[in-house]
Amino acid sequence: MKHTITKLSLPLFCFCLVACDTNSNSNTTAEPSLDQQKADVLTQFEQCHQLQAPRISQQKKLIEECRNPLISKLADIENQLYRKAYGTNYSQLEPYEKGYWYGIKNNHIGILDNQGQVVIEPKYKDMGILHTVPNYSSYLYYSENALPDLVRHYLNISSKPEVNYFYPVVYFLDVQANWGAINIETKEVVVPFKYQEAGYVGKGYVELIERDLKTDEVISRVVVNQRGEIVLDAELYDQYSLLDEGYIQVQKDQKYGIVKNNREIIPVISENEFSLDGGLLIAGRWKSEERQFYSLDGKLIVLPKGYQVVDGLSKDSQVMSVINDKNKQYSIWTKSGKKLFDHLLKVKFIEDQYIQISKGKNLSSFENYESALIDLNGNIVLDYKYTEFDAIKTQNHSTLIETRLIDNLGMLNSDLKELIPAKFQSISYNSYDEINVTTFDNLHGIYSVAGKVIFEPIYKDLYDDYFAPIMIATKGEKIALFSLTGKPITDFTYESNKIKMLNNDKLKEFFPNGAIIAKQDGMVGIIDYAGQAVLPFEYQDLDFVEQYQVFRFKQKDKWGIIAPTGEVIIAAQYDDLAMHNTNQYLVRIDKKSGMINLKGEIIIPIDYGRVYSLNNGDYLGESEKGESRFFSVKKNELWGVWDVVENKQIISSIFPSENFRIEQNDFTNIYHDRNIIVNRDGHDSVIYAQRQHDNQEQYGIVPTEPIAISENILASGKKDYKKLVNYFYQVESTNLQKSAQLKNKLTEFYLGDDTSPLIVLFDDYIDHLKRMKNEIEDLKITDPEVKYLADQFLAYNFMRVQYQEEYKKFVIEASNSDENLGTRLISLEKNYKSPTDTAEWEMNKTYILLKQKYNNFYQANIGQPYTYYHYDGQNYMQYYTTWLFEDIRSMWY
Repeated sequence: MKHTITKLSLPLFCFCLVACDTNSNSNTTAEPSLDQQKADVLTQFEQCHQLQAPRISQQKKLIEECRNPLISKLADIENQLYRKAYGTNYSQLEPYEKGYWYGIKNNHIGILDNQGQVVIEPKYKDMGILHTVPNYSSYLYYSENALPDLVRHYLNISSKPEVNYFYPVVYFLDVQANWGAINIETKEVVVPFKYQEAGYVGKGYVELIERDLKTDEVISRVVVNQRGEIVLDAELYDQYSLLDEGYIQVQKDQKYGIVKNNREIIPVISENEFSLDGGLLIAGRWKSEERQFYSLDGKLIVLPKGYQVVDGLSKDSQVMSVINDKNKQYSIWTKSGKKLFDHLLKVKFIEDQYIQISKGKNLSSFENYESALIDLNGNIVLDYKYTEFDAIKTQNHSTLIETRLIDNLGMLNSDLKELIPAKFQSISYNSYDEINVTTFDNLHGIYSVAGKVIFEPIYKDLYDDYFAPIMIATKGEKIALFSLTGKPITDFTYESNKIKMLNNDKLKEFFPNGAIIAKQDGMVGIIDYAGQAVLPFEYQDLDFVEQYQVFRFKQKDKWGIIAPTGEVIIAAQYDDLAMHNTNQYLVRIDKKSGMINLKGEIIIPIDYGRVYSLNNGDYLGESEKGESRFFSVKKNELWGVWDVVENKQIISSIFPSENFRIEQNDFTNIYHDRNIIVNRDGHDSVIYAQRQHDNQEQYGIVPTEPIAISENILASGKKDYKKLVNYFYQVESTNLQKSAQLKNKLTEFYLGDDTSPLIVLFDDYIDHLKRMKNEIEDLKITDPEVKYLADQFLAYNFMRVQYQEEYKKFVIEASNSDENLGTRLISLEKNYKSPTDTAEWEMNKTYILLKQKYNNFYQANIGQPYTYYHYDGQNYMQYYTTWLFEDIRSMWY
């Protein structure tokens, strides 16, 4: 496809420059002059270079982090100084590159140097600047987008000195609307001003189009490189596409060829498109049998029959990898077609310099082959000595070569000098520009990239921190501090089961020379980087609570809180203590939990099995200082809610789960797939009360007053309980089947489907639920407690009826309109499903008590006895209660 270049014209510049009036504010201290500000910033800049990082590998980053914020400040000052000195006759001055500026004068653009001297007269209507990395991709920026890299513009510093970021060829649009290009360093016109269109086409190339001004016909269409040299006469071809390394594929009459530097090095005769890979020009796809390979000078590579090119290895390689189709062995050939090495098991490119060639029996195990290295010209530079090689790129972009001698690993430098002998189980380059080694006895050591031993491989563990200037070494069960260069700071006197470096900026106020929690002779304290004790070894245990900048400490088997100074905040008197926030501490004594504040005052009585902050935040926001207001509290294995603002338990511990959610004035207790709702004052929620009212109005189910379940076992109670529970098992098993059928059908239902099969299932299930009222009345239950359970079951059952009726309406409406489905479904769950879950829980509280009461004489068909697991003071045991329908499901499934 031909490249179509859109004509570009000069944008209107809308920048306003405000002159600095240094004398305008006479009532305050005079601001330093721009020259003084610049001198101050440059002084700070030089001070950045004096910083010393713990590791050499960190030095560059440390300096950059110091220097980078100063660069933009320096740029701003330089801009002001430059505009003040040279901007009198210019409406706008903007920095370009390498000290060059472009200026606008009388709506025309020119170039100035850093001394304010005119390099290119301001007589052009627009300007295009060719940028490459680090601007992510090469691009022809026009003047309104021409933003320089501040580091390079002001300080001539590059992150990659070997890369030329500056291209002195700049494109200008003259007053006749013709594009051309000038080398601003030599002031030479390298592209004549005769082109009406200029556009970037990729990889650093610009396409220029010259037209007949009368007929608008194309006179010439050329592609030029970054130096302004013509590399392709595009009018000679139907299409072109850019490859790497200056190669351009051209197409004419459905045939393909290759052009470089405006010379056709491969004629346009190929039926296949070209690609450039591994220093080879390839006509055809890699997986195709009909491929042709060309050297970079355009010569066809011809191999004997039965041989195929596998890999060109690299653009700089003079050799390539070839496979023999018959024996599947590899060989090395020059790209001119000469065989150098044959009968190879493997060929592998090792970074930029070397190629591994392997020979032997097979590759099934390291014992069966050996490898050598050849250079990119095919010369052996390391004879067959090792098994494998792998390249490792370092931070300074040099290459290390990992060696394998069967199972033993070592390291060479890029000149193939042995840095580390091949005798280690593992070897790896780390982010500190060092090499970690591990012996076959799992002992650790560290080498420099120059092969110098920093830490002998004799340590059980080596532990450090990026920001700390020390290494912690472990021998046996003892640890010691070392400098990062391997010099010992302390003896091996500290115990390895308690060691932690603390890198917290706020702690530097108290521990300016670092802080390490350590253990010595069974007691815990804090030492600095010099191994000096800065908090005495007088604690059984010590943990830093980073979020709140305090320490948990343990003495005489009790926990308390101290400040970094060692001052006791909360005395050690609790079996456990955890900070919830800066003024709320969850504590435990024996097996009872509660909460205290920073003064040790009790916020929640230490009388609960567990205390949790509510999972989803605090109702009506949070109390002062970010403290949580509501907490789940557990007593007798059931949960309620404590309000620390009202200083009381607002919801009794009668719920099965610690997981409460707050919405408006209601709390929802989430247990398995049930949402049990209750008012925050402990009363029934408004929604639940409405469903109870609907039960009474629609189905005659009158809410019953609560009764207490006694411990006395009556014969009538035994009989009625057995009768009722037998009925539950009989009828609920059927319910489960009908509910499962309906649920399965719902999962298969899509909007727009026929709803009649679903409605049949809904009606059948609802009718079955409604029949239960008469069936329970026919049981003639007389025992008051069992009758109470039966009444609660009916209340729950007819809330199920309400829910299913509403669900049926939802399905019918959804099939006709898919608007607001999510909102309607949430409303259905909130207004009907949650009250049903609440009624089920109310029923099950009674069922559980009766189950405990009668379980000794009636075991059949009612599952296992009601049991639960206590928090034992150390382990959080899962609490589980078998509900009525969980018992039934366990039988049914």
